[in-house]
Amino acid sequence: MYSWLLKFSKKMRRYFIIITLLALFVQCSPKIIPVHKEPRHQPVLKSTNGRVLDIRFPPGDTCLFHEHANNYCYVMLKGGKLATQDQGKEFNSFTLPDAYTGGEFDIPVVSKIHRIVNLEKDTMRFMAVENLRPTTHAIYKYQDHPFQTLVENNKTFRVVKLEIPAKEYHSLNFNTPMMMVNRLGKSFILNDFEIDEIWGWWENGGEVSIRNTSSEVLELFCIHLK
Repeated sequence: MYSWLLKFSKKMRRYFIIITLLALFVQCSPKIIPVHKEPRHQPVLKSTNGRVLDIRFPPGDTCLFHEHANNYCYVMLKGGKLATQDQGKEFNSFTLPDAYTGGEFDIPVVSKIHRIVNLEKDTMRFMAVENLRPTTHAIYKYQDHPFQTLVENNKTFRVVKLEIPAKEYHSLNFNTPMMMVNRLGKSFILNDFEIDEIWGWWENGGEVSIRNTSSEVLELFCIHLK
């Protein structure tokens, strides 16, 4: 009887140890959260077609593991050296310069889980937009304009960089959602209103007039969602 109880107690101890280790593993495993709930990725706009994120990493900061479940595109306002770690892999370090554009453009969407470390001594900042457009939507139409450079053109985004000379006027006519990024925060006239905001959003396209009132070139990035 005693021998049986001893064997039983040893078996129970093994089960207890296994359950404890599994519980510790679950607690220690990084919690995966949607990108818009990661503290460094602040959502500043959410609509039917897109979600805009203002992303800021203080010096030396590491964000939480987070999931990108939608295609996205970003512009670096303030770049530098950083490191990223995809789930289950080692860190990979590289440099993204100011004004760099990038993102994920897969069709269909391939979920991406990673975290980012700012290796610089200054705060790093991105402006990003997630493409939330429904499967069926208006056909993308856009007319080429002067002062523009095509930066990215894929199945989910078209990105152009506008460099409007001093004192010049420019107009855009488009039929899809768009985020405009004024990377340097310069003042200019937009549809008869003077603004200096870093970003702007157009939900359903439209016609936009831009007048550069300064004595320097005005740099704007236009991210069109397809």
